[in-house]
Amino acid sequence: MARIIFLSLSLVMLVLAVGGCGNTQIIEPETSLDNKFKMDLMGTGDELQKKGIITFHRRFTRPDEVIIDVWGINAKTEAPAKGTVVILHGTKESKANYLDMGKKLAKRGFDVVLIDLRRHGRSTGKYITCGAKEKFDVKEVVDTLINEKKITAKPLYVFGIKFGGATAIQYAAIEPRVCGVVAIAPWKNTRAKAKRDLGILTSPQDLDKALDEIGKIAEFDPDTTSAVADAKKITCPVYLVHGAGDLVVPVSDSEAIFLALNGPRKLRIILPGIEQTAILMRGVSAWEADLVENLADGKVEMTTKQQDAEKAKAKKSPAAKPAPAPKATPLSTTDDKPKPKKIPAANP
Repeated sequence: MARIIFLSLSLVMLVLAVGGCGNTQIIEPETSLDNKFKMDLMGTGDELQKKGIITFHRRFTRPDEVIIDVWGINAKTEAPAKGTVVILHGTKESKANYLDMGKKLAKRGFDVVLIDLRRHGRSTGKYITCGAKEKFDVKEVVDTLINEKKITAKPLYVFGIKFGGATAIQYAAIEPRVCGVVAIAPWKNTRAKAKRDLGILTSPQDLDKALDEIGKIAEFDPDTTSAVADAKKITCPVYLVHGAGDLVVPVSDSEAIFLALNGPRKLRIILPGIEQTAILMRGVSAWEADLVENLADGKVEMTTKQQDAEKAKAKKSPAAKPAPAPKATPLSTTDDKPKPKKIPAANP
């Protein structure tokens, strides 16, 4: 058993060091087998609509003929919707993974839009572009649904995880209607993602060559596809959440995005142990819905870069020394009073 564990760990380290096969793996992730099984078990969008599980099912054809598959769920409350939440899945996932989260948000009064990103789920596309084209896919979907009055226009929130988290940030940078972003473990830029995909032993020269190759193949610029760069353009609140033990996307990616944000921001790092157990007990989809609702309700304590800088400056500057207190004048007592001189008695 010990030998098996050792060999397994060695294999993981080897994969991290040398990566997979070929440069195109960066832009050719496959929806995982368990996700495909879940999609087949759940049924098509039309079937879910007939069952009343979702409100509508739409397919959008983009200029490059990629088809984006979308589900929508309108708020399940009598009052008008509190806003719209766009949900973007992670790499090798699909919107089917987040249907339960979407249903929970609809019960809490939100309109919900679930999107299969390029090359994922029931959307088409030969390659992903790490957010470069995906952010415009999201914009086209949301703009159309708002114009058709399928969803509430304001306020608009975006939730994403990993690939979806990076795309959510890039979308918020081009869409002023976005009022808040929740991003779980987003990668900071295409270069960092490519480095991890190809392996940590990849030389800078080979990395540059790989980025140039995938850019030409998928028709985008990897060097300008960056959540960090786009974070600087965002003014709405951004709530970053990252697991301390994430082996796929390191915490440093969220930290880099956090430092780039100028508007209201918060970085929450989930530590292993009690906090993770609490999330599992709550249920992951309910916890994810809580993140969005708490942000929408203003329950997430945010700070800005300027506020954080002022706090850091205050901590570094030495405390002002108090002015020396004036010496106290002692109170006079009866013993302090001058004693009367003794007059010698007269001689008889």
